[in-house]
Amino acid sequence: MKPTVQHSACVRIINRLIEIGPDIYQSASVLPPTINKVVRKYTPATVRQMTGILNDEEGFNTYDSNAFVYGPIIDSGTPRLWPVMTFSGDKGSDNLRVRVALFFDESGGGTSSDDGRGRRVQAVAWRFEPPEGDRGAHCFYHAQPIWSWNKTSAGRLPVAVPVNVSQPGFPLMAEDPVGLLAAALVSLYGHAYTNDTIFGDLNFRRDIHPARPNLKCLKLLQLAEA
Repeated sequence: MKPTVQHSACVRIINRLIEIGPDIYQSASVLPPTINKVVRKYTPATVRQMTGILNDEEGFNTYDSNAFVYGPIIDSGTPRLWPVMTFSGDKGSDNLRVRVALFFDESGGGTSSDDGRGRRVQAVAWRFEPPEGDRGAHCFYHAQPIWSWNKTSAGRLPVAVPVNVSQPGFPLMAEDPVGLLAAALVSLYGHAYTNDTIFGDLNFRRDIHPARPNLKCLKLLQLAEA
């Protein structure tokens, strides 16, 4: 895939998450108290801000830019999960890396009418990454658990430790950055929601149509365009 097609698709998909994610500032009064704490610590990005960051000629790291993407809430299963994402990569979205923290309220989720006492912000977190060399343990697109945004104490997430961040590494159905991003979304939301809701908007499908062949292995866009 040409770098311009690859990068354009990645930028459009990331911004699509912002567009359909929770309206954090409008709904702040009804957020669970623990999620309000998350919002205060990790600043939600706007589409305009994120577009500027991703188009940096030197590459990008949205964690370093203090710009976090709040994806659609995961309501299936228990507990309810609030995905917060960061992205890093080289120019043109080469070597794209996705980090996802899934925050939840240990009480099962209340509203701001609760006083929040005794409740702790908690999360499980994952990284979705490209191959690490031609040989070795992770020479393929893969996903692994993490305990920090960036392996530093400053980036520490409220994840129960110890976490083995080396193994296991789960192979992903991806061959390029666009496929990696799509695999991360299917992992989080399942095929139907990703295909019909995240990728379901007609204008969005038109925007990323040049990247469609790289989504074939995940069977994305096929149902929506049938």
